[in-house]
Amino acid sequence: MGEKLNSDDLKIIMEMRQYGYDVLKKVFYVEPSKSLLQALRDNEIFEEFPFREEGNLIDTGINFITKFFADKKDNDDEMTSEVRWDFTQLFVGPYALPARRGSQFTAAMSICCIRIQRSRFARSISNITLSRKIILMRQTII
Repeated sequence: MGEKLNSDDLKIIMEMRQYGYDVLKKVFYVEPSKSLLQALRDNEIFEEFPFREEGNLIDTGINFITKFFADKKDNDDEMTSEVRWDFTQLFVGPYALPARRGSQFTAAMSICCIRIQRSRFARSISNITLSRKIILMRQTII
């Protein structure tokens, strides 16, 4: 068993995880811009990435990224072009995508919320005339 953590240690670990997830969210959620990549490189964000020492895969990935940034230090356009191409291949296409955007949980929650909204909408307009229902439906779609 691992050692027990006090609340201060746990708070630090949670803040480190939040930092790591925020960096990953900015890199993977939207196609990275030139300015974002420059900021990541120039501020050495990945050199300070949390939990490097905890996992070999994390450390290997960080080493790959820092080497890439070092190799492209003098050529921002080439760096941006390569990263955007990789992003496009992963999340946009062509062909089958190796990575999907979003998660099963958020997709399922989104579908669930849409169903709930539709059923609430249906109940709320059940006593309205047909012409008024059509007007309301057009307004909610737009």
